[in-house]
Amino acid sequence: MSRVEDPIAAYDGKAEDFAQHRLSYARGAIDVILEVTGLDTTWIVADIGAGTGHVAKHFVGRVASLYAVEPNDGMREQAERSLGGFAAFVSVSGTAEKTTLPKNALDLITVGQALHWFDADAARREFARILKPDGKLAVIRNRLGEDEGPNLRPYFSDDVQHRSFPMTAEETWEQFIRGIRSSAASPAQNHPRYPDFVRAQREHFDARAIRGVLTLRYSTEVAVGRLRRTSDA
Repeated sequence: MSRVEDPIAAYDGKAEDFAQHRLSYARGAIDVILEVTGLDTTWIVADIGAGTGHVAKHFVGRVASLYAVEPNDGMREQAERSLGGFAAFVSVSGTAEKTTLPKNALDLITVGQALHWFDADAARREFARILKPDGKLAVIRNRLGEDEGPNLRPYFSDDVQHRSFPMTAEETWEQFIRGIRSSAASPAQNHPRYPDFVRAQREHFDARAIRGVLTLRYSTEVAVGRLRRTSDA
């Protein structure tokens, strides 16, 4: 986990950068979720740790209801601006450990990059409470370099399916710095360390960019399956 004392407050003031400059998920990874789950227009879905709607936007037009559960006010309000026009969209102030959603209500839970912030045991218990008995869980994340990401074993039973999709993004300096500063570990723009942070990032960018464009290679990884319940442990 990143060295951040309060991961909710760490995203204050970062919603616009987050919405506009986070790396995209592979289209193929979304297709895997649709195919494996058999998602249809009658389903009720919750995207947990929804942020500004990076995952939710792929499903909100395909289902009966989509609950976007997000604890940070600014991030949640950005999702409301982006997705509030969809009839299925419901914005919820909540956490993975306490979603406030009703019991046995959901056909599918989706989770994006936020998974590593969750208390795994508490989140799994909450997921078990709000999912229907035959409901599914889908986790999607972008992986850069050798980052192994969060441990999925606490969340999935043995019938989970994993897929990985190579991706490439080309970024200008403006796109790069705005993407980097959207992370929880980056200092806010009014923080005393912010100028030093920008200088360090500029050196990194200039050392690797070609004619003002940096090529990023990453992968979108997806896991879809049945939630691990107490009886599965």
